[in-house]
Amino acid sequence: MSQRFGEEGRELSYGKYLKVPELLQLQQGLSREHDELLFIVAHQVYELWFKVVLFELEATRDRIDADDVFFARHHLRRVYVIEKLLVEQIEVLETMSPQDFLAFRSKLAPASGFQSVQFREIEFLSGLKEPKYVALLEATPEEMARLRRRLEEPSVDDSFRALVKRRGAPSILEVFRDRERHGDLFDLCEAGREAAAGRATCAARSASASIPSSGKCAHSCDRVVPWRAARASHEEDARGEPARYVRVVPEV
Repeated sequence: MSQRFGEEGRELSYGKYLKVPELLQLQQGLSREHDELLFIVAHQVYELWFKVVLFELEATRDRIDADDVFFARHHLRRVYVIEKLLVEQIEVLETMSPQDFLAFRSKLAPASGFQSVQFREIEFLSGLKEPKYVALLEATPEEMARLRRRLEEPSVDDSFRALVKRRGAPSILEVFRDRERHGDLFDLCEAGREAAAGRATCAARSASASIPSSGKCAHSCDRVVPWRAARASHEEDARGEPARYVRVVPEV
């Protein structure tokens, strides 16, 4: 009997490839409270998706640098879809009442989602570089090195602005008004706007969650949301320039 496709040698299994046994050993709680497992899994999933978002943002930057706008849009679209998934995940956390969370919250102090290094990397790589936050994080030397590298390296926003300059330096307003001439730049702006809106939605949704916020998204909800250049609006500022920032101030 012939072997089925992909089974030649049988050197790899689903669990071995994904390291499932090792993965399932990483949820070590600090209490006997029922909901702590949910809390740990949800936040570990956040960090795994943050890893993918960083990978896609790096690819976006590199594609823009290579004038490959089509695939840059593709990567940004994936970022947006991941962010929508992260927003939906908040609903799972909301099945945990404030009392359920507080039952084990004291054991987590002073840990906070504010300390997520990858989230800061996403901000820096997107273009929102605020060095002061590096000093506030309790990070390992390796994590600090990553953050410093993100601060020093070009961001997606930097790459976009360089692309616009290579295209004759049209203003964002001109891009939005003349889509026939600047169609690919407009599409890239829209993809960036979606990604920025995804982070904004995550911030607002987390801030209004019924459980105490872990800080994963909410800690950036009252600041400019990257990607800065991607503002799908024809509004102009006081100097006649198109608005370049998306600001989110949710009610809390």
